[in-house]
Amino acid sequence: AQYTGPQDNTARTVSAARKAHDNTPVILEGYLVRQVLNNAYAFKDDTGKIGVEIKKEIEWPNPISEQDKVTITGRIDRGIPGSEVTITKIERHQVVETQYSTLQ
Repeated sequence: AQYTGPQDNTARTVSAARKAHDNTPVILEGYLVRQVLNNAYAFKDDTGKIGVEIKKEIEWPNPISEQDKVTITGRIDRGIPGSEVTITKIERHQVVETQYSTLQ
């Protein structure tokens, strides 16, 4: 029997996003490694790099550097030259600082 219920076709890695069809949803965790144009960036995860466009109306979670891990949500957009993902949401991962003490 073939499964006919809903399927999650969300691309969750850069590698999967690069192979996905136009309008495929994406949720990627990684880093914005550099700004390419005004609202175009290079995004990187453990599987590779991809071009992303962050819409002007998107609210940024404080300043983000290339060292801040983020989760980006959006869709594959094959119509934008030099960009493959249009971002609709960006979230910065919280850095949890821990303090270790030595037992005496």
